[in-house]
Parts: sequence; structure tokens; C-alpha cells
Amino acid sequence: MDKFTITKETGLGKISGQVKETMVNKIMDFLKEEYGNDNVAMVRVGTSSETNEIGVKVGTLVEDGFEYDLCMTVNATVKSHKDKITKRYTVPAFDFEFSKENYENYLREKKEKELEKETKKAERRKEGGVQG
Repeated sequence: MDKFTITKETGLGKISGQVKETMVNKIMDFLKEEYGNDNVAMVRVGTSSETNEIGVKVGTLVEDGFEYDLCMTVNATVKSHKDKITKRYTVPAFDFEFSKENYENYLREKKEKELEKETKKAERRKEGGVQG
């Protein structure tokens, strides 16, 4: 893991820009190795406010006899260590450990809901079998 120091000459914006550029290049190199140079590129996406993202052709999709590229985008974003306060809203500082735990909780809750749904289905099938 790298260490960065904010100084008068090197502010958070400059550091974030350098980190993003480095990470985008690393991610693109990995994706090009996996999917080929012709299938990975920077793309412009969005409608009202376009942004630059990494675009990847990950495969081919066949629908009704026609083939289409199956694509995805990856958006690399440097998260702030401080709250960002504007006139209209506040974006809280990014907390990696909290966000990681929040995702693990999401997966656990999703699995519990799926299990509950399957249990209810099994009970209905069992009740239907007893009655019929």
C-alpha cells in the first residue's frame, strides 16, 4: 500500500488524480490481459452528464438468433477521507471498514431472505401434497 502526504504543492486533488490514473492503468492492463487489447478501452458514458469509464467487451450475447456484444463499464473513483459539504447536500467521508461490513451484512440479509423464501415454498409444496 502506498503512502501520500498532502503539502502546499501537492493537494488532495492532485494526489487523487495521480492515484486514479495509476489504478485505471492497472485495471486496464489486467482486463486487456483477460479479454484482449481490442476489447478494453476508455469510453464516454452517460446522457446528461457524460463521464469517462473503462469499457470492456466481456462476451457475446445471443437473443432471437442475433449476436450482440455483452459489455460492462468500470468506474474508478477515489473516495474522500473527509465529509464534503455543499450548499445542497453533504457527502460523508468514505469509511472502508464500515462499507466492507455493510456489504457483508447485505449479503447475509440477502441469503437469509432467499432461505426464508425457499422455506416458505417448501412448506406450500408440503401442504399441497398433504391436501392433494
